[in-house]
Amino acid sequence: MPAHKGNKYAAGNKGGGREPMYKSSAVMQDKIDEYFGKEKTPTIPGLAYHLGFSSRQSLLEYEVKEEFNFPIKRAKLKIEEFNAKQLHLKEGSVTGVIFTLKNLGWKDQSDLDLNVDLGNLSEEALLVISNNIIKKQNDE
Repeated sequence: MPAHKGNKYAAGNKGGGREPMYKSSAVMQDKIDEYFGKEKTPTIPGLAYHLGFSSRQSLLEYEVKEEFNFPIKRAKLKIEEFNAKQLHLKEGSVTGVIFTLKNLGWKDQSDLDLNVDLGNLSEEALLVISNNIIKKQNDE
């Protein structure tokens, strides 16, 4: 749906809507550097707010744009690094740090691959396995 007539954000846009917030990655990088220079506890929502976005999601949508992909990924990595370092401090709770790292893709579980290629087993091994399965079912 196009912007309504008189919408100040639609001026000059063919499709309507607001002008892009950043026209170059260099300008965005300057703002990112400014954020990390003043912020002692960096966060992705804090970065988004400092850059002038109205939501964290808006920052993540900018990351898809090729020109802005690298500076945003580097900034997110710096925030991830900060949180990883927090795990090694001996003061305070790390629950929030763990939560943040999990949201950044970290896991605190082990994944076991229980798939077995039965084609590589001998008939004797297959017979032992099937007998164990039958015995276990009978015991239940």
